[in-house]
Amino acid sequence: MKFPKKNKEVVKKEPVVNTTSVITPTIINDQVNIPIEKSVLTNVDPNSRIISGTLVDETNMPLPGATIVIKGTTNGTSTDLDGKYAINADKNDELVFSYVGYSEINQKIDTTRNTINISLQPDDSLEEVVITALGIKRSNTVTNAITGKVAGVNIGNTELSSNNKPLYIIDGVISKNNPTEILSADAIDSMHVLSPENGIALYGNSASSGVIIVVTKDGKVKNEEVIEELNQQIADKIELKVWNLDTPYLKILEKENTIATAYNKYLEIRSDYANVPAFYLDVADFFDKRKSSTTAIKILTNLIEVDLNNHELTKALGYKLEYFKQYELAVIVYEKVLELRPEEPQSYRDLALAYETIGEYQKSFDLLFKIYNGELLEKDNAGIFHGIEAIAFVELSRLVKIHGKKIKLNKKQENLLKPLPVDVRVVIDWNHKETDIDLWVIDPSGEKCLYSNSETKIGGRISEDFTDGYGPEEFMLKKAIKGEYKVLVDYYADNIQKISGPTILKVTMFTNYGKVNEVKKTITVRLDKEEDDMEIGSFSF
Repeated sequence: MKFPKKNKEVVKKEPVVNTTSVITPTIINDQVNIPIEKSVLTNVDPNSRIISGTLVDETNMPLPGATIVIKGTTNGTSTDLDGKYAINADKNDELVFSYVGYSEINQKIDTTRNTINISLQPDDSLEEVVITALGIKRSNTVTNAITGKVAGVNIGNTELSSNNKPLYIIDGVISKNNPTEILSADAIDSMHVLSPENGIALYGNSASSGVIIVVTKDGKVKNEEVIEELNQQIADKIELKVWNLDTPYLKILEKENTIATAYNKYLEIRSDYANVPAFYLDVADFFDKRKSSTTAIKILTNLIEVDLNNHELTKALGYKLEYFKQYELAVIVYEKVLELRPEEPQSYRDLALAYETIGEYQKSFDLLFKIYNGELLEKDNAGIFHGIEAIAFVELSRLVKIHGKKIKLNKKQENLLKPLPVDVRVVIDWNHKETDIDLWVIDPSGEKCLYSNSETKIGGRISEDFTDGYGPEEFMLKKAIKGEYKVLVDYYADNIQKISGPTILKVTMFTNYGKVNEVKKTITVRLDKEEDDMEIGSFSF
């Protein structure tokens, strides 16, 4: 069965600043109708626009934590783990692209393009620059080599994206003093700068503003053993291997005949794959398919014990914990995602929905309301979450309907949030950013509800199509007809190998949504490759 493919040219959305949105729900002809007034933009220069792109090194690998600054100003941004960035700039601005150990590139903005991709080249003029794992740099030029180059790390009086001081390590030992202030350049043999993400992987939250690691000429000799031990820890914890579709560890486990022997084999090989974060997710799936959910949960718990700082991997872990109904653990995981990605509305929504499952109804309401009232849209400069406020409104209305007596509401909220019960609701979320997945639902009459047929004859409706971000996409039907409903997705893979492994899709299906007899089912699906019209579930009404 093939459905029409959509035009894959992504339409860029304008930035939303100081947005005022009014949502008035109605039910017309048994359909849930949630019209959204167009955003009112204020304080926006008509010549300003979004410039976005990707920064890579000389080998075409992404540069996470690189800095992009508008020349002559302090306005700037940094790249994400995939080397991607987005910045609001004027047509006459000049952007400065920089990364420690690499030569800067200046690029003037013209009127013909909104995408600027940059390839940086190593700066041969820097003395003894060594590029190591995931953004770790070393240079004898000390402050000059790193000042203004590493996003999220403060050095001396230089402040980029954090108000906190980095963690200082001198000759393998944590120090309270800034080495650039207490040591002369002649005394320093080498200096490493770890980004916040990599610093946390090594030292926990005390390194949330990055790490400055200094080896002195004197300490290089006297503290050789301690320094070598630290170097080994850096290699072990930060040089993560990219997930590979050809997973040899699953082939090893498949040779075992019983759950007990397979688990013993897992324990035996676990240390060999410590640097493959998706290993635990893959192995948990292995045991779940063999009807041993207890073992699968135990393995996921092993992953929780690892210091998780890859938000996509952490988000996938949250999905799996929800699937196994380990809601208390899921809350802990989603709190970590919010800490890692506070600029993304989906981080708040994931945690809000998890809070409800453990009875924290007020916390759930407060986070969802932040999304609905547009408070978080100012952080969504690229507009990739436009439309999530409508989905949050539906979830708020249900939350108030079911748990309203345990939630404090003001009069405006009481008047706004009225019951919106529906017979059928399906929602999909996924863990990889910049991945396009389309939700399709086939009703018992055979009609398909999808982006090109967003309203069906029996009243089914598909939400706005998310071509970027993590979703969500939603199907709702006010009055269902009897029969089987098939849930399918069309997966446009991003074709990028991820440390966090394959894309993990979470599918949540409801019948009698928002009613006393509501039934909810959550499944997770591993998406290894681009695939059309893939059936991922079904239910009967």
